[in-house]
Amino acid sequence: MKKKKFVFMLIAAAFLLAACQKGVEKHPSNGLFYKDASTETTKMIAGGGQYDDNCTGIEVGTITIIDDGTTITVKYEITETGWLIDETHLYVGPEEDIPANNGGNPKIGQFPYGGEYDPGLTSVTIVISGDDYPECGFVVAAHAAVSTDTEDETAWGYGRHEGYCDQDGADGISFTDSPYYGGSRWGWYIYGTPCPNTHNGGGGG
Repeated sequence: MKKKKFVFMLIAAAFLLAACQKGVEKHPSNGLFYKDASTETTKMIAGGGQYDDNCTGIEVGTITIIDDGTTITVKYEITETGWLIDETHLYVGPEEDIPANNGGNPKIGQFPYGGEYDPGLTSVTIVISGDDYPECGFVVAAHAAVSTDTEDETAWGYGRHEGYCDQDGADGISFTDSPYYGGSRWGWYIYGTPCPNTHNGGGGG
């Protein structure tokens, strides 16, 4: 996959061994953030095509979204021994503008942030900085390609919604159930601060 070009990107490896490596990427703001200082952590689920219905999938790590009033930080972190992050694809923006094909499936190759890592990493932090902070109406879609010595899987940050098998996670919705997409491929996005009188943020209970 062709690597994305960024105005500014820094990937830092903390250790020599792949199992201990960590990456950090910094990008200019696209003006879409959580309005108030907050932290949200949800599960990173691999192989989760049936997760909404019966919780079948592998909880390989966590996705943490942090707004400190100046930057928004999205941290991918592996917690399951043996797994590594090979690629990340991240979207932060309006719910209706997630890159998708005509069938409503996300086009992760067009997500504006992310990278490829060889060797794989156990932690990747993407920092988006800027001065423009809208109050509402955006989402975070965090995708990763993860692997072990014997397996390769797709993973997403979990967005729980009413009726899903797992009600422990950040509020969000699957692309299949989304009123904007309705695609056939699995994956979720997470709600940021909702606008009044919209469905955004209407997830899980």
